[in-house]
Amino acid sequence: MRLGNVPPPPATPSSLSPELGTEVDAFFARALDVDPARRFQSAHELASALTSAVDEGRPSRPAKILVVDDEPDIVVLMEQSFRKQIRRSVYQFLFAADGEEALEEMRQHPDIEVVLCDINMPRMDGLTFLSRVGEISSLTRVVIVSAYGDMNNIRTAMNRGAFDFITKPIDFPDLEATLVKTLKHVRELRRTVRYTEENGLLRMFVPGAVLERLPPLLQGSDAMAGEWVDGTVVFIDVDAFTPVLHQEAPPESLRRLNANFEAIVPELLARGGIVDKFMGDAVMAVFRGPGHVDLALEACHAIHRQLGTLASRGGEGAPYAHGVCMGLDSGDLVAGSVGAKASGRLDFTVLGDVVNTAARLAARAGRWQVLVSGRAQARAASRFRLSPVETGLFELARDEGHGAPGPDDATAFLAPDAAPEGRGTTQGG
Repeated sequence: MRLGNVPPPPATPSSLSPELGTEVDAFFARALDVDPARRFQSAHELASALTSAVDEGRPSRPAKILVVDDEPDIVVLMEQSFRKQIRRSVYQFLFAADGEEALEEMRQHPDIEVVLCDINMPRMDGLTFLSRVGEISSLTRVVIVSAYGDMNNIRTAMNRGAFDFITKPIDFPDLEATLVKTLKHVRELRRTVRYTEENGLLRMFVPGAVLERLPPLLQGSDAMAGEWVDGTVVFIDVDAFTPVLHQEAPPESLRRLNANFEAIVPELLARGGIVDKFMGDAVMAVFRGPGHVDLALEACHAIHRQLGTLASRGGEGAPYAHGVCMGLDSGDLVAGSVGAKASGRLDFTVLGDVVNTAARLAARAGRWQVLVSGRAQARAASRFRLSPVETGLFELARDEGHGAPGPDDATAFLAPDAAPEGRGTTQGG
């Protein structure tokens, strides 16, 4: 065998900074592998791996640890025992002489990750402190430090939520192993909370169906390049809203618009619709899957019913008194990501004549009117009453049987001007 073909020995942990962890060592071992086939195959893959390795490795700041003990020599003892880690910024120790002082330290340092706490202390003992920690931080973990003969109190502490315990006299290798284990748990917990918060915020701005398609995009896959899909597009336009912008202060006008969207969107989502985007005072929704035309028509009926009821209850000054104008078309769509990927701005959307037709129909529709294309009418179930307006164009009937506002609801005072030609061709009222 030629020397050049001998596989390299496995990577050894870094001798310079062992606390970086094996993830960082493994990253560099692969990035510098003598065999090009085993290296990262793209800059995107390399950057993703580096981000993951750093995230799993040592954080950029030292772990903040609070030591709560009234023994006078505890400060010197801890700083001497962990002097190397302190010098390398692995740990930063804070100290308190009792539970009350410890609570104040936690208020001043919300990033404390681990508390090492004695049980027997003046003013506030360790057990009382343990019961109060959650008032300040639900993510900080407490490790009880107590004499071996104090097992009853240790059991009480564990029952009150202590993460672990060690006994006095302190075995410092055991203490460091406990710190490593506890810090790993806290960081995993904080990372989970952070991801949950980020996902919750992301879902406020991005439809769930789009989020499901993000992983292949983030991994550089071509799965987002585009595909033909069969679907129904609905545009719902809040009628006569533009004049309100000149009559009300911005906060009031936005509250008025969003009040309508708060009623519209749940009806779309309840029937499997995907809110593709908000466009000024209009919302675009896409329905796919079995029966998507019927689901879209049911959503239009439900929106009529909900807004009509709210308008009737609120009177002429209610946000819902504007009414809505809807357009619906169905057929082949191109679904995919649109935007500038290099600049980090992409939208997942649908394109095609169906989208344009639905938008034009919503712009043409009168207040409380749903205009439906001939293509969608041909695929709709017979239970829907679709009246011809002209060749290739139909209106969805607003009868009580399908949930539209009846004459005793909002229709009586909101619908007199609802004529197909009443809005012209300018979307947005």
